[in-house]
Amino acid sequence: MKMKLQFISIVLITFLMTACGSQKNLNELLIEAVKAGEVESAKSLLAKGADVNSNEGGDWSPLLLVSVSNNVRMAKILVAAGADIGGRGAANWTPLHRAAKTGKVEMTKFLIEAGGDVNAKGIQNWTPLLRAAMDGQTETAKLLISPGADLKAENVQQGWTALHWAAFSGSEEIANSLIKAGADVNAGLKKGTTPLSLAKHYGNDVIRDLLIKNGAR
Repeated sequence: MKMKLQFISIVLITFLMTACGSQKNLNELLIEAVKAGEVESAKSLLAKGADVNSNEGGDWSPLLLVSVSNNVRMAKILVAAGADIGGRGAANWTPLHRAAKTGKVEMTKFLIEAGGDVNAKGIQNWTPLLRAAMDGQTETAKLLISPGADLKAENVQQGWTALHWAAFSGSEEIANSLIKAGADVNAGLKKGTTPLSLAKHYGNDVIRDLLIKNGAR
């Protein structure tokens, strides 16, 4: 059934490509091809002149749309065609923000290797690592820590670091990885909210003990 639907989708997109030749239509069809995961249709549309950085999808360019999947093949085609790896969408997020937050490991890895900025700041200064830590996305957080994500970065509203967010979300592996990478276990001490106080407040005892073991107070 899935293969049949994919075939119908390819046929429909191909038909529309032939029928609708305007730039706007090409851009809209590229968005639909990306949403449907139709790599060959996307390649054909790009060859016909579709804008790889079009925002006909509203706040999302083709690369921003595909970033919440693990369709790395599609992402590679878009990047090769000139997609802006640091292009911004809603909340001023980059593709790397979206991939990291949603736990898309292969996509996150590709975007980092393709030059995505691991310290890009979205609205309220959210970085990809802050979002991954907040949502407990262990594997994408680890990928971001490795290439040198700023461990001192804080979001505006709470003023919390990635280690704060790991303590908040109960993500032991993320907390451990951050500490090993040199994250300040006493970040926020002067402001009153530390990773340790959050771990205690939310009953994350394993993280509490880990922080204390590493000098938190």
